[in-house]
Amino acid sequence: MPENPSRYAVSWQRCRQHPVATALVVGLLLRLVSACRADGWFASDDYLYVLAPAGEWLRDPGAAFPSHYRSPLLAWVVYGAFRFGQALGVSSPVGLVHVAYVSLGAWSLLAIPATHRLANALFGEAAARQAVWLMAAQALMPQLSARALIEVAAIPLLVWGWAWWATPGGRPRLTALAAGLCVGGACLLRFQLGLLALALVAVVLWQVWRRTDSGVHCLASRRWPSLLVGLLLASFAQAAIDWRLGRPAFGTVLGYLQFNAEHSADFGRSPWYSYVAQLGLLTLPPLTFVLVRPMWQAARQAALLSIPLCVYVVVHSAIAHKEDRFLFSIWPLFFVLLGAALAMQDAVPLWRRWVLRAFWGLNFALLMPATLANPQNALVAPLTALREAQVTSVRVVGIRRAPRLYLLPETEVLHYDDVASWLAAPPTPVGAIEWVLLRASPDEVNTQRLLASQRRCAAPTFYAPDWVDQVLLAINPQHSRRRAGVWLWQCQATLSPREP
Repeated sequence: MPENPSRYAVSWQRCRQHPVATALVVGLLLRLVSACRADGWFASDDYLYVLAPAGEWLRDPGAAFPSHYRSPLLAWVVYGAFRFGQALGVSSPVGLVHVAYVSLGAWSLLAIPATHRLANALFGEAAARQAVWLMAAQALMPQLSARALIEVAAIPLLVWGWAWWATPGGRPRLTALAAGLCVGGACLLRFQLGLLALALVAVVLWQVWRRTDSGVHCLASRRWPSLLVGLLLASFAQAAIDWRLGRPAFGTVLGYLQFNAEHSADFGRSPWYSYVAQLGLLTLPPLTFVLVRPMWQAARQAALLSIPLCVYVVVHSAIAHKEDRFLFSIWPLFFVLLGAALAMQDAVPLWRRWVLRAFWGLNFALLMPATLANPQNALVAPLTALREAQVTSVRVVGIRRAPRLYLLPETEVLHYDDVASWLAAPPTPVGAIEWVLLRASPDEVNTQRLLASQRRCAAPTFYAPDWVDQVLLAINPQHSRRRAGVWLWQCQATLSPREP
């Protein structure tokens, strides 16, 4: 190695020594891989209320948003990403989805320095280094950061809000205002985060009252009005969005709360402990038994973080319908507590260091399989193949909420509930080619109806689900049917039923 290294080598060495820079580079590469591997979506709401409207606006900019109790804010952002992709020459739906996911992954990187700043302010540099790597390369974070649109898009604003409040700096009122704006902005993207905002204000006011009452000077007593101003400005932004849509001020939020209060349980019920178990899985059992005590110590030390997290989890645990994704937005705040617990393992006795090594070893063993996964691809792949083949004949998709984004605009889509009546009716015109997409399970009945109908069908092509979908099907088959594989049939209408 030369005695006088080049300035590029010196810059790279400084980058490696920086606590955040290396995590940013690794996090970016992982998110790019995940985004370019993703052809589908993570949750059905991501497709229905983000990807689908954005794709529809490409064809008809005046099309209505498909929900009166949800915000179109993120769909507008994704529509902008689609337009940017078109400007770059991307035309296929899958390519546009990749552009949107790469944009989301790049946006999620902003949470990495925010996590370091927050953890360092609350627990010190050792905890910050652990937390920043959890944010960058926890086994599921690259996949979620690039695909779980609604929940993950709010993360950078949320974490920066907490970080600005925890680090007053030289301009404490300005950082408090920034904290309020960021937390409020996160609530615009994900209404449930309003629970965290209310809990944050309650904790701050409690700290102000307690310290002021004892006669001790409290910096928070001069900052909390600025925090409230920031939150109020964000709420005015929501009112402006509602006015833009022709809705009453805050009508979207009230409608969202009312709908979920009345219909949430219609989408399924889960045990009260589901979310506690999910957070426990993030500690990688059986290491949980070692980490739970230091995490409790960290939680007691940082009420600013632990009380809002507790409020959020308790309220959601009391709601009958529970989905894992509802907690994704708070994972970074949980990572700060987990990072503090991991930092405590880097000490004597020696077995604690083995706990730390076991945690990261198991995490990295799961990281690449999770990053390379492609959920929902079993449904996207056949639709993409049909589009690329420029099939102009009628194609029927016997699946509820068929993703029209991946089909040609003129495609006729028959939804799942209408398949039985369609199969019972005689096909017209005779000789027409029809493409039929059916779930591998539980569509055996419709498959038999198809074979007995007045159609001659070639041997179908089976599209198997991704390994992540297979795992979710095995764990929860009742609520993961949309992740099952599909059969694609090419059928020709005949004059009489098919011979057995």
